[in-house]
Amino acid sequence: MADKIPWRVWRLAVGVVLLAAGCSDAMPPLHEAAFTGNTGAIKAAIAAGRNLDAKWDEPRRGVEGNYARQIGLTPLMMAARTGQLEAARLLVDGGANLYAQVNTQLRGEPHTAFDLAVEADHTAVAEYLWSKSDGVQFSAHLADQIGGSCSRQCNDQAGDDPHTNMALFLIGIARDQVVLGEGIGKAACYAQRPVELLEFVAKHLARIPPRGALHCMAFQTPGIYRPLEERVAVVSWLLAHGSDPNDRSFPWTPLMGAATAHDLIMVKLLIAGGADPNLRNADGLTPIGATADSCVQLPTADTFNASLNEQRAMVEFLATISDSAVYASPEARSKLKLLGKCCMAQPQTPSQRRICEIFGI
Repeated sequence: MADKIPWRVWRLAVGVVLLAAGCSDAMPPLHEAAFTGNTGAIKAAIAAGRNLDAKWDEPRRGVEGNYARQIGLTPLMMAARTGQLEAARLLVDGGANLYAQVNTQLRGEPHTAFDLAVEADHTAVAEYLWSKSDGVQFSAHLADQIGGSCSRQCNDQAGDDPHTNMALFLIGIARDQVVLGEGIGKAACYAQRPVELLEFVAKHLARIPPRGALHCMAFQTPGIYRPLEERVAVVSWLLAHGSDPNDRSFPWTPLMGAATAHDLIMVKLLIAGGADPNLRNADGLTPIGATADSCVQLPTADTFNASLNEQRAMVEFLATISDSAVYASPEARSKLKLLGKCCMAQPQTPSQRRICEIFGI
């Protein structure tokens, strides 16, 4: 079960337990008051003119020692981490710095009190802090936050109230359509039921093609393993709802990724959805060029290799829909570095010879 819990959530949960166990002697009084929601102590500190932005470092006994601990926590951050809304209100009204940042050695830091509230799924606190902000400085991690929250909460079971559903709250405050698309795209890539997630989002947004989801579903990317049937269903949904089959926000198009993975079913689906077989990437390669541009050296010409046969089948199919003039000249074929070496190498399998013939090498 633990391996299904997002690392950030697990780290925060364990950290809170450790802090709660010894908070009375580990934290300064104002931090402890914010952590536990002791509004009386917070009011007294404000009346006494205490520094509301005093910083405190977590003890070294964290989950991974110095690596896991947070450095520079303010009282407002402590309130945000444990969902103490009234404590947060008092601190902000008393002049606490909304934008103070806490640091760790984790990727994506530093974070603000808003970020900590989002990580811990304290929607009411996050909503309040956002309402007091300029709507800009808290948006640094918004795409990732939408992706993480929506992958868990964009479904009917989580409800459709943005005041309690963190994902819908974050989607509602995202003004940048690119950020919103990236966030929902990340959610679709990692959700347990991506089609259900996309249908849920579609109920709340008129039109928002998720950016990047076509890439992760068109071919198997590291860390994302899906059955072909599910990937076909998601890609079909995305294409039907306006996702760009020629999205070049990655170094390759979805078609190029599917082609180099020798996934003929996915390639045909993308082509039917408008993918351009002649679109070049930054290296000047088209899908057929990228597919062919690999060479497996085999000990004998008779060695059977299923992958090479799949590669040949993909190149043969793409040759029927690709512009043959793209690689007609020696200069154009020179971009196919690996293929050139393969076609000059001996021995060759029949599949390798056929691929070389298609390119006139």
